[in-house]
Amino acid sequence: SEDGTVTVSKTISGTDLENVFDITLQVQTNQNISEVANEPDMAVVIVMDISNTMNTNFCGVTRYAAAMTAAEQFLDSFADNNTLGVSKVGYVAFNTDAHKIFGLQKCTNENDANALKNTMRTETGNIINAKDYNSSHSRFTNIEAGLAMASDMLNAVTNKNKFIIFLSDGFPTTYIS
Repeated sequence: SEDGTVTVSKTISGTDLENVFDITLQVQTNQNISEVANEPDMAVVIVMDISNTMNTNFCGVTRYAAAMTAAEQFLDSFADNNTLGVSKVGYVAFNTDAHKIFGLQKCTNENDANALKNTMRTETGNIINAKDYNSSHSRFTNIEAGLAMASDMLNAVTNKNKFIIFLSDGFPTTYIS
């Protein structure tokens, strides 16, 4: 470079074979470069079952509480490893229907993660704590609806790597008609 921070040199030497040469290219810099980190380019949708069976006890807590804790831990880890905001995360809750709780968005720090965790808990809680939820038609497990909504969300973004984290306790009990 013109300022001397990078220098390039090359050497060419013959070998015992005709028209075959060893070429050595050497690039040097006076800067200390120890590591270059690339942030992953991904989109992740958490898809969580909120059907009535998620209220069943699982190791001292409900299945819903265990799944919510796992989703929150993922968001914390996601924020710790996504400082540039290249990657996006979204959340879909499903029972008889799919519910987009939040669309794909950045999560780059503790404040972002805490806001998304709060939205997850509050909005999902509003659905499962609705009056007469346990006896309503909304309490069934429609895996297809949750995965279809997540797939639609992922298809709408240009991120290179696309993932779904699926949290459920069982088999589908209803389907998209």
